[in-house]
Amino acid sequence: MKRKFCDFMKKQEEQKHFLSLMARIGDYIFIDISKLDIANGYNPTTLSDIDSFTMHFSTLEIINSIKRANLASDRYINGSLVIEDNQKHNPIKVIDKDFYNGFRIDLYLSEKMKNKKVSRSKKSTNLLLIAFQFIIISSVFLLSQKLFMTSEVTVITTEVAKKQAPIVLEKTATIVQEERQVVYDNMTIDELAEKLNKSMYGILEGKGMVFANYSIQYGTDPYLSLAIVLLETGCKWGCSYVATTCNNIGGQVGYPSCGGGNYRSFATLDEGIQSFFENLSNNYYKQGLTDVYSIHKKYAQAPNWSIVVNNYIEEIKAK
Repeated sequence: MKRKFCDFMKKQEEQKHFLSLMARIGDYIFIDISKLDIANGYNPTTLSDIDSFTMHFSTLEIINSIKRANLASDRYINGSLVIEDNQKHNPIKVIDKDFYNGFRIDLYLSEKMKNKKVSRSKKSTNLLLIAFQFIIISSVFLLSQKLFMTSEVTVITTEVAKKQAPIVLEKTATIVQEERQVVYDNMTIDELAEKLNKSMYGILEGKGMVFANYSIQYGTDPYLSLAIVLLETGCKWGCSYVATTCNNIGGQVGYPSCGGGNYRSFATLDEGIQSFFENLSNNYYKQGLTDVYSIHKKYAQAPNWSIVVNNYIEEIKAK
């Protein structure tokens, strides 16, 4: 029994963690943090060190740094930023500087844990205490994702955890709720992507996660954004020529031209989607045009444009 436990603990010590971009569950790419311009050569490999690093930046700042370093393709850039380990356990959501509103929970808990030492009266008792500690820390990781062992062996009892919990909860509202991370309309990013996918047809089929990520990144309403695209591309019934041939999903004008006309051509569909969200954000939302009626006045001349877009919005919500 003792030997099995020691083998188990040795296996845990060999575990390493990596900052990763996940396109979907099981499909991810490790990121070499030392190559990021925001890291200045720093290369953390433990969960606690990676969390301490990501707490200094927003998720968008980290992803933009990954883009500048050219470490991942758009397929992963448009996915989720997570922490994965070399034993292929379930990925852990990254804690960025916005997660705790600037509160350094790692430093707080580290200081608290320094005051707790293990009594070394019996060797067998120590093994049980270490095992108990490991179980407790693993459980708390699922909630706060931020407890780690100091240089001295420490024990977190249930009572200690209860005393620390109110302070953490004050800073985070509720850790259990944050574990779910609602992004829009009481949905997580995965739930939002799944909902959008139900209304995406033709070349847009399966692009729900791309739309969800860009809508959150650029601060646009996901339902309104998709409704505009459905109207402009006609993809509910059959995608338009500029959409299928030139990857133009929003009726965007510009150069290079699509077939010699006014509409712009894009090299890839993802490039066209991102350009649409950039345009909607910069030329409408940031100008105070955030609802279908104010956008209508600038976006289109058709008198029934806002009515059709609103109808699409209701259809998207209902699915």
